Amino acid sequence: MENHDIPRSVSVFGNDHPEYRILSGKALAMTFMLLQGTPFIYQGQEIGMTNAPFTAINQIDAVDSVHLYNQLLETKKSPKEAMKIVADTTRDNARTPMQWDDSEYAGFSEAKPWLLINPNKIDINVENERSNQQSLFHFYQQLIRLRKENTGLTYGEFRSIEISQDAVFCYERFDASSRFIIIVNLGETEQVIDSLEEFFNYPIMLTNYDSISTNILRSYEARLYKIM
Repeated sequence: MENHDIPRSVSVFGNDHPEYRILSGKALAMTFMLLQGTPFIYQGQEIGMTNAPFTAINQIDAVDSVHLYNQLLETKKSPKEAMKIVADTTRDNARTPMQWDDSEYAGFSEAKPWLLINPNKIDINVENERSNQQSLFHFYQQLIRLRKENTGLTYGEFRSIEISQDAVFCYERFDASSRFIIIVNLGETEQVIDSLEEFFNYPIMLTNYDSISTNILRSYEARLYKIM
């Protein structure tokens, strides 16, 4: 989902607007943390770090991004247009200093770092995430715990469940003794999921909302059902 060479997942696949950042971050977390295989969590992903607000090419360190900027200017893009493209795609988004707290340099160092400190460090930082039990950080901890405690989620098989809505990702994990259904709305628009009603009466092990509206998936809603 993330590594040091690609932009931040919440900004690319989710929604980094304050209203949806945590919801979409949790939806993405459930989507990939419960898949088959070994999940990899990149630094800052567990607190929902976002792309940085780069506004000038001299803020960019990645050589390929500087090269892209110059190419875009040669194709008659304005500096503003070129910078917007570079800011959205540069690997430097994943390389800004880790946001440990809301201090001047985000707790990363006592000297000014070589890359931009994201100003949203005031809200998005490890200190805040650890102190808030409803945070994305604690949601990741819950997902890790569920994987460790349930062999079906750790070693089980994977099967995709087809559904007509493109924004909804649904799959099951299962082994000889357990079965789980994961349903995630990866968009802002509510989705009606009547075709999945057979699962609605089973217990929900984890969700990113305080309540469930059965056949309606709200914006970036994610659910984990235990079937057996």
